[in-house]
Amino acid sequence: MQLETASQMPPDPQHRTRVVRHDSGLGRWEIAIGVPHPCIAEHVRGYWGYTDIGMRVARRRKSPTGNATLIINFGPAFRLVDSRQPNAWIEPRDAFMAGLHDNPVVIESTGDSHCVQIDLSPLGAFLFLGQPMDALAYQVVELEDLLGPVARRFRAELHDAGDWPARFALLDAQIASRVAAARAPSPAVAWAWRELRRTDGRVGIGALTDTLGCSRQHLIRRFHEQIGLPPKTLARILRFNRILRLLDHDDEPDWADLAQRCGYYDQAHFNRDFRHFAACTPGEFLRRRLPDQGGVTAL
Repeated sequence: MQLETASQMPPDPQHRTRVVRHDSGLGRWEIAIGVPHPCIAEHVRGYWGYTDIGMRVARRRKSPTGNATLIINFGPAFRLVDSRQPNAWIEPRDAFMAGLHDNPVVIESTGDSHCVQIDLSPLGAFLFLGQPMDALAYQVVELEDLLGPVARRFRAELHDAGDWPARFALLDAQIASRVAAARAPSPAVAWAWRELRRTDGRVGIGALTDTLGCSRQHLIRRFHEQIGLPPKTLARILRFNRILRLLDHDDEPDWADLAQRCGYYDQAHFNRDFRHFAACTPGEFLRRRLPDQGGVTAL
């Protein structure tokens, strides 16, 4: 498989990379945040280049986002554990894909981190991999097992690119090439997914099927195949992630108002979903947040 060069892609006038730095008693880290090229922005939610030096927090908890996450690792291995199986640690190698899931995952660093993270939309992952997504749901799979030997060459090219803007440009080219060559998803699934994202999960599944003129069972079956999770589960994840986005700008939220704005029936409904997706109470979540994009600590 041949990579396109950045010069073969349409020009992108945007300034597409910014860097966040932190240095304190918690450790020192640098995060380069990249905006994907506009031609693939529907399928790629973002790029993050991580460099952690002397990190004092070994374990962080990652809540589900409704994206499939690809990690290309240039440093020491990570260890991951599903909150449903707290004793079943796995240790992926140099590159791995995590499929969609509705449970928080604990990520443990085994040394100074150096990696790039690519968040693909569910349909973006379907196009990038060219495989049914239900087999990847709740799984962490080595990229080489999914793409073959090209995965090793891809990681080597990213490593050798030297800086984050160059790496993000390589990712743009690789993802654009695979998406362009892929079999298109079902138009019904693509439309329903866009509606779920547009409304942050606040559209009813019945409203989707009524518009599409199909049964719930049919839509659920197609979602399992091309996205990995049923639409109702994705709606809950997207609603929860709207909360997290709002909390990025509010350290002292009115929880009842926040629950209402995000479409929860009542405070109990809000608290149940928060505990399910974050594995802690809303107040604990705020106390465990690290500054400067550092994530959320896990005990």
